[in-house]
Amino acid sequence: MGKMRFTIRLTKNGPEDAWAFTAQCVEIPGAISEGNTEDEAVHNVVAALHDILDLRRKEAEAEVRTAPPQQGSSLRTVVVDA
Repeated sequence: MGKMRFTIRLTKNGPEDAWAFTAQCVEIPGAISEGNTEDEAVHNVVAALHDILDLRRKEAEAEVRTAPPQQGSSLRTVVVDA
């Protein structure tokens, strides 16, 4: 898969002496994770993005195999530079 660009929103959580961070991908609902530092939270949400995109790709491939296109329609694969 090519490179894609995502926006991550970082939010501080907890009392000042024990900050934790939540990282949420703006473009992909459900891609959210936490970490003790900003870097850890970003690393964790990137891992979640990989898992979500891999699952969606596998689901789409399974749908294509089990449900052929309707008459008059076709399927194409495209590469998008994001």
